[in-house]
Amino acid sequence: MKIRHLPRDLVRYLVHALSVPLRVGYLMSWAKDLEDRARVFDLAMLNIPILAENAQASLCQLKADSRFPLFNPSIVRLEDGRFLCLARSSNLVNYVEQDYRYEEDTHSTSNHVFILSEDLQIQSCEVLDDSPIRQRGSPAEGGLEDCRLFHHLGEIWGVGAAMSVRKGRFGNAQQMLFRLDGNKIAEHYYGPLPFGGWEKNWTPVECDDSIRLLYQLSPPVVLELKDHALTFVSGSPTRTTAWPLRGGTPLVKFGEHYLGIAHSDRYLVNDRIHYLHHLVVFDQSLRHIETSQPFFLRRRGIEFACGLQLSEGMAYISYGVADRAAEVMRIPVSALMHWLVADDY
Repeated sequence: MKIRHLPRDLVRYLVHALSVPLRVGYLMSWAKDLEDRARVFDLAMLNIPILAENAQASLCQLKADSRFPLFNPSIVRLEDGRFLCLARSSNLVNYVEQDYRYEEDTHSTSNHVFILSEDLQIQSCEVLDDSPIRQRGSPAEGGLEDCRLFHHLGEIWGVGAAMSVRKGRFGNAQQMLFRLDGNKIAEHYYGPLPFGGWEKNWTPVECDDSIRLLYQLSPPVVLELKDHALTFVSGSPTRTTAWPLRGGTPLVKFGEHYLGIAHSDRYLVNDRIHYLHHLVVFDQSLRHIETSQPFFLRRRGIEFACGLQLSEGMAYISYGVADRAAEVMRIPVSALMHWLVADDY
């Protein structure tokens, strides 16, 4: 006996029943492919070189009498050949590069000013007097984070993230330009907020004619200090999630160009946060010329470079490790050159 037709509902059931294993198999294959790709990516991350493993590199760790760890320092060279560093500590403490916990009721960040000798020995350390910006309810009530120091016309300037406080925790982050006078903030200017209340990692440019900051590196978007206000003068800002590179150190003079160190967005490897860094080169008109292959600074994990100085054939790089240590690396500029394509900068 031939079955000329089956009830429509039964046909639908059979088609669905047969398709489920096929779909599950496809999803399992797809998931296995993603797992394999993630494993390859993890292995690739573990093979990215570490700058400090260069035999000519030497390290200095900044330590102070602070309740919480110091990290993310910046550095500038003084006229007498010594160095000034600014490192922050926060009561929002990182544990095992995974978990951040508040150790006090109200968010607060402080900064320590170090004077280092030419051979990077600590000569003095004191807490930055940031009282002019820390009034209750101000955009910087919670302190300044991740400052970048730079020279301009013989004075020391910086830019950092001013943190407001909301219900005891950090609120908005707004970039603030400031000038140092000894151990005190002498003047300051808040930057614009083109996309709401979160702006971090602007890049200062060490140039003589004006104070310039890069809002983003690639494509470059430039601000200048004009009439006591930070104003966009070139490029159109885009949201942070679209950026392939994030601001790290200032851009410093490098022959006829500018050199800096940038970081990429964070990666998770074995459930731990990792940041990669790159050398970046810009020409005098602040066109982005080159980005190097990625590297780590001292070890694989959370690292954040905030300072760069070039002096007498040496590069001085200041950075944080695991949000728990502040360090300065000294390495010959020649050791950095093999990371770059051109050798005539």
